[in-house]
Amino acid sequence: MVIGSAIEKYVYVIVKPLERVCPFSLRFMHGTEETATSVGELKHPIVRAALEIVGITGGVDIMTLSDVPEGTGLGSSGSFTVGLLNALHAFVGCSPRPEVLAEQGCTLETAYLGYEGGKQDQYFASYGGASRFEFFPNGRVIWQPIHLDTAKKRLLQESLLLVFSGRTRPADSILREQRRLTECRMDDLREMKKLADRLYKHLLGDIILEVFGGILDADWALKRALAPGITDPMIDQLYETGLCAGALGGKVLGAGGGGFLLFCVPPNRRESVRGALRQFPVVDFAIQANGSEVWELP
Repeated sequence: MVIGSAIEKYVYVIVKPLERVCPFSLRFMHGTEETATSVGELKHPIVRAALEIVGITGGVDIMTLSDVPEGTGLGSSGSFTVGLLNALHAFVGCSPRPEVLAEQGCTLETAYLGYEGGKQDQYFASYGGASRFEFFPNGRVIWQPIHLDTAKKRLLQESLLLVFSGRTRPADSILREQRRLTECRMDDLREMKKLADRLYKHLLGDIILEVFGGILDADWALKRALAPGITDPMIDQLYETGLCAGALGGKVLGAGGGGFLLFCVPPNRRESVRGALRQFPVVDFAIQANGSEVWELP
């Protein structure tokens, strides 16, 4: 069970027909240019797998841009996968439902490529908004949107601080170790699920920041012990500095080991926390109601 939200930070995927004069049939640009005459020749594994899933063999030009770097715990890989699949489906005239798009994204990253990790990033990218997702061993997924009125949304956006640790990291090694230790950590994982359910119920009523922050803090205490590499002395010091400056709780997002920390901070202490963490970039964000969208450009 996970509680979270899509935010107004984007991965942009541009897909257009490849000009016929090109001496290749596929092009992918992501900082560097990659060209190929067949899908199997492409080096980028996600692009190669997405083309295979949608059934495109050539004649396509793809470019991607991102508001945030990969390896930061904000789900950029899942967002890229979902956005790419959505754009490629639109290219061939299809418009898959969010649940189909999310499952294709999960299948691509796990079954096709063998990546470690859960399914939440692809689902949040597909559905958007604040949501609770429950994932079952048989593949069933229950989606429950969390309807936040204007006042609740404003309070959350004014009270949540997204702080970049200054480090990116590959998640696979941490997640692989976490998976190996799962059976030894079942009690902690069950407790984390209870905390997620408690947070969901809390969001349905009046939001009390002390309660919200306390749930994040309790979750981080459990998460940081799931596997080596999730935290380290630098992350621990960053977290403690935030708490000492007035934050009520928080956690590292994603697999851990770097990336972003999310703090719950009363609005009147926000500047104090920002000042204490001034050497670390703070990224302002807003909750995004929509999931992956296709825009047709003229």
